[in-house]
Amino acid sequence: MKSIRNILRRLGLTDGEAELRDTYTTVSGTLARSAAGGFFVAHAEPGETCKEGDRIATITDHYGTTLEEVSAPQDGIVLWVRRIRTVRPGDEVVIFGEVLGEIRP
Repeated sequence: MKSIRNILRRLGLTDGEAELRDTYTTVSGTLARSAAGGFFVAHAEPGETCKEGDRIATITDHYGTTLEEVSAPQDGIVLWVRRIRTVRPGDEVVIFGEVLGEIRP
């Protein structure tokens, strides 16, 4: 919510000054798609840092049997996680960010 307020302030759509951070992390996003259909179960939340190979999510069948594991492709940050529980083959399930560096405003 704070980010949305800052955007509105920066665009002059609401009163006040945008509150800037000292540094911002730059990332390159990688979209993971499901190979299997079933039920999506998240094991990480947006903003969490992960190491390469860490489990971010699983896709299970109706009985809870794991059909697929979604793992971090490299060290980085989880940017987005699917919120809809049902998943079809090819659906977007996770956006994972590789940290490129930091910028200062």
